[in-house]
This record gives sequence, structure tokens and C-alpha cells, in this order.
Amino acid sequence: MKRIQKMLIAFTLVITIFSPIAFAENDEVTNENVPSAVKTTQNSKDVFPAKSEQPATNLDTTDTQTNQYTGEKVKDTNSAPKEPTKNQTQQTQPAPVKNTTDDSVNVSSEPVETVNNYFIGTFRLFDRTTGKTLDFLASRAFTYDYKQENPKLIVDQASLNIFLNEMDKYFAGKNSKKIMFASPIENGKYKISEEIVPTRRIEREQFKQEMMRRIKTADYTLFELPFVDVTVAQVGQGANFGTEISMLSSYLTYYNASDRGRTYNIDITAEAINGTKLAPGEKFHFNSRVKSVDSKLKNAFIIKGDEFVLGLGGGQCQVSTTLFNAVLEAGLKIDHRRNHTLKIHYVPYARDAMVSNTNDFVFSNNFDNDIYIFYRKAGNSIAFDIYGNPADKKVVKTWVTGSGNSYTLYRTIDGSQAQETFRSFYKD
Repeated sequence: MKRIQKMLIAFTLVITIFSPIAFAENDEVTNENVPSAVKTTQNSKDVFPAKSEQPATNLDTTDTQTNQYTGEKVKDTNSAPKEPTKNQTQQTQPAPVKNTTDDSVNVSSEPVETVNNYFIGTFRLFDRTTGKTLDFLASRAFTYDYKQENPKLIVDQASLNIFLNEMDKYFAGKNSKKIMFASPIENGKYKISEEIVPTRRIEREQFKQEMMRRIKTADYTLFELPFVDVTVAQVGQGANFGTEISMLSSYLTYYNASDRGRTYNIDITAEAINGTKLAPGEKFHFNSRVKSVDSKLKNAFIIKGDEFVLGLGGGQCQVSTTLFNAVLEAGLKIDHRRNHTLKIHYVPYARDAMVSNTNDFVFSNNFDNDIYIFYRKAGNSIAFDIYGNPADKKVVKTWVTGSGNSYTLYRTIDGSQAQETFRSFYKD
């Protein structure tokens, strides 16, 4: 029995020793049919060479290589970047810079208008005298004519004048003056208006040319305004008011306001004259000027013959008398005037001017400029003010002499030795 056991052990040993083992060429062991026990004893370096030992010549154009042991294509992460071609180098080069803010770049001093320059923005204006600034939206008066192939900058002169007049007032400061002027209303009449006007203004042409330059060159730096000293008359040119006027004379008389018919006649007659403008050399005829109110007159006391009686139009003579004295004090030429037949008491003797169907009060504008006649009413008084050019202001002196029923009114103008006389004769 023991002999049989020994034979089995020996047979097993022989089989184990002579088990088939395949050898690869170059004495390298293949990985086929290698027992796990043998694999664990082999150096991994000998079985699977490191990637660093693999040939670098196996790179292809797709950055992949074939594993010589597995046959798989894998991406080579250690491969060097491909050198760009000549064409690729030219395509990737940056284009040259066309515009720069480098101060070393020479910029032409001539205005260059491009599409980018056709924008009109806001400019800050500055006045050194007052220290004021003002932002001006230039598109209010300047624009480009985009219908042209090369748009041209154009100016709306009317809009520019309006803006410049506004700026003159804004920057006036103490350089201003309050003036009166006659504003036209309706039916050829005028009214007195007042306005504060500057005695200096922006130099128009210089401002326009400089603004056009700044728009074309996009120069938005602070713009110091050019000013010039001017007269009020020059300021009025292109503005919304006329020539400056001032009061040349004024005269006031009183009446009994409780006499309603007479008060009414005074009001409508004086209103018919109010706002009248008389040009140089033009004559004023009282009866013609007030003819429009004839049908509206009421009964009031009038002088008829040698007595006071009720009649249409009572009170109109007080209007003509008040106007006569205003004209007298202004130094205007009296063409025709006649006193009442009876003495009246709302003016000194010899200073009255009677009107009727057969008598008129007429005077002329012998000045070089227009005159304006305005009526004022306050309580139980009536006044006429005569306005005109300040250059036509006269120094007038008047006085009356006489007694009884005979009186004489005298007038001198601007110190002249020549005296004008207006004689009056009254009945008892």
C-alpha cells in the first residue's frame, strides 16, 4: 500500500514538471496561457514596457497612436503642438489699428467730417463776466442735410436768433435796462409793453462760426462766449420788441364821475384814441378819430351858443382839451385849435380845445420818429400820455397871461427865444 502511494506522488510530480510552456521570440514571455502564479513573479517592466519607452515616431496627423500591444488607437497627450503653416500665421495676425488716442499721433488741424461726426450734441457755454454757464443743445439751430451724399451742416437762422436773444437775457446780469416799447395789437392800435433788455449781447456771427467749427470737429470743450456792448436799439433788432420809447409828455384833468352820461362819453371817446400811432409828418384829426363812437354817445351838458344845455356828446370837449395839453407839452405842432365860447373850469383859461360838428382839433407829428398816444383813467380823472423816441424829448415851457375874457397861452421849446401864442376870447 505504501508502495502505491509513493508511485502516485511521483507521477503527480512528473506531470507538474513537464507541463507545456510556450516561449516567445527573443526570450520574451507572451501573455498568453501564463499562469497567475508565474505572472506575479514576472517584473511588470519586462512584460509591459512604459510609455516613455514607446517610439515617438508613431504620431499621426490626428494626434493619436496605436498601442503596439493592444492594437487600440489612443490620443497622445504628451505629443508636441503642431507648428502652424504660413497661411495660418497670416490669418491669425491682428489687423493694424486705425484709430488711437495716443497723444503722439499727429491729428490734422482741418475738420474731418465722417459718418461718426454727423452727431450734434450739447455744448457748455460760459460767460466770464457773470460766471454763469449754460448747456446749449445745438440741434435746436444746427442740423445736417442728410439728403446729400456728403451731408452739409446748415443753420436755422431764425431759431438761432431766438436762442441768442434768450442767452442775452440770461447772461445780462447788471448789464441790463428796463425799457418801454409799443406793441401792436389790433385795428392798427398799440399798447405799451415793458421789458428788461441787456446792454451787451453775444456777437452773433462769431458765435455761429465757432459753433459750426465745434460741431464739425466734435470739440465739446468749454465754450467761452464772445460779447459786445450794444445800444438798446441794436438789441431790439431781430427781437420780439420794437424801438425803445419813453414818455414825452402827460396831462391829466378831473371830472364829476357822478354825471354818468358825461363819464360814459368821456370813456368811449378817449378809448377811440387810445393806442394811436402817428408817423413823422402825419396829421391827427380829432373828429375823424372819434367818429366811430358817434352813434353811442349819450346826453350830457354841452355849450350851445351862450349857455349849457343837454345834448349828445357832452364830455367830448374834455377829452379834446386834455389831449391838446398833452400835445402842447410834448412840443408837437398845433395846426388848429379853438377855445370854448364860455369859460370852463377843468383846465386854466386859454388851455382848452373845443370840438363840434364844425370845429376840429388838429395837430401834426413834426418829430423824426413815430409817436404813440395812450389814455389812462383813474377814478374821476382822465389822462393822455404821449410816447416816442427818447431823442425827440423836448424841454417845453408854457404859461398864460390875461384877464377878464381875454387870455393868451405861450409856449417855448428847448430854450428858443421864439414864442408860440394861443389866444382865447370868452363870453360872459
